[in-house]
Amino acid sequence: ENGGSTFALHAETGVVWHGTTSEMMVFGAAPFLEPSLRHAPGAAKPISGLRLPQWEECLARVKRAHKKLAPKAFTVGWDLVFTRDGGIQIMEGNLMSMVALHIGMRFGSMALLWPESPLVWLALSDWLQGRDGGFAYDSRLKKKKLEKVKRRLLASIERVGRERDQMKRKTLRMKAADVESGLGSEDLAAMQTKLMLKEGEVLGMSNELAAVKDAIIHCE
Repeated sequence: ENGGSTFALHAETGVVWHGTTSEMMVFGAAPFLEPSLRHAPGAAKPISGLRLPQWEECLARVKRAHKKLAPKAFTVGWDLVFTRDGGIQIMEGNLMSMVALHIGMRFGSMALLWPESPLVWLALSDWLQGRDGGFAYDSRLKKKKLEKVKRRLLASIERVGRERDQMKRKTLRMKAADVESGLGSEDLAAMQTKLMLKEGEVLGMSNELAAVKDAIIHCE
């Protein structure tokens, strides 16, 4: 925000993937929340593909901080800085962090790379139930809310599935035209990318739907 950016990375390796900004998440083109930045705003060199230094130590440091300082918190956004002498320091912890970004990973290629990410909101709702300041509903009301979510997901999957099938047919027609002409097509490459993102959207919501159905069973 205010010119800043957020980049997703692979937790296993510390390698940076793609990034986005608050402006892109709110006003950007479809698909919503699909990261496309390889450079941070104003940066001369790309950050995508770089591995953060001392990544294992970064993970160990924030895990110790979480256990010691916020053991009852569902999630904390820990801000780390790398010092000029090669050290690591924790600058701050944010109880209100970018959970929304992870919820947004139900879309596009993020759902293909991080298939469990769409389930963050469900885990968060379970964690909040019965806590001070959290959700006070019982299992009956929880089931009712989940049934509503399930209906929305079913409708969305049906709609997005139709869009995906239309893209598949269009992609096949464009491939056939390219074979006949013998020329590569930038339009075809763009359509294939859009199709991949749409496939990810279907996958993300399908994973979410399966988890919601399982949660409804456990409410009974």
